[in-house]
Amino acid sequence: FAKDLYDIISPLVGEHGTVTGMNNQLIVRTTPAQMAEVEAVIASFDVPRVNRKITVQSNRNNQSTFNNAEVSGNVNIGNVTIRNGRPVPDNNARIDVSRQQNQGSQSSQQFLQVVDGERAFIQVGKLIPFSQDWILITQRYTQITSTTDWVNVSTGFSVRPRTVGNQVEIEITPRLTKYNSQQSIDFE
Repeated sequence: FAKDLYDIISPLVGEHGTVTGMNNQLIVRTTPAQMAEVEAVIASFDVPRVNRKITVQSNRNNQSTFNNAEVSGNVNIGNVTIRNGRPVPDNNARIDVSRQQNQGSQSSQQFLQVVDGERAFIQVGKLIPFSQDWILITQRYTQITSTTDWVNVSTGFSVRPRTVGNQVEIEITPRLTKYNSQQSIDFE
């Protein structure tokens, strides 16, 4: 953009030259020798911006185990029958033991495109209502005000790819928020 080159080009035009930027155009007035130098500098910066595609893949494995033990039976003592649990024949007992295991996995893949050298942000989360109570105490009265705001509770990261030589360097900055068990929001 013209405004990005203005500070770089201005010192090159000399005392009698001028540089102005308008409508994303750079207007330079200077000597032919200095103009050649300005054109060489602009040519080194005037390269097409590269779009980078960044793919994020996450996998989550879940495993749960459920153990259950059950005892049932009945005993006849005289004319009295004492029963516990499921019906079984007289003077018998039954023991059931079970174990259940569940396994599952979930994977997702997301991608974003970002211009080389610029930042992009990817996140997952939800909006939750967050209430606050304010108490104003003066000499004459007390006022209680309740407010509810919607707060974005999400997890994600910002990413900035940069081309360094013939390699791409990726800067990743995590952004984490979570709704904790005390019903407040933690920002990390």
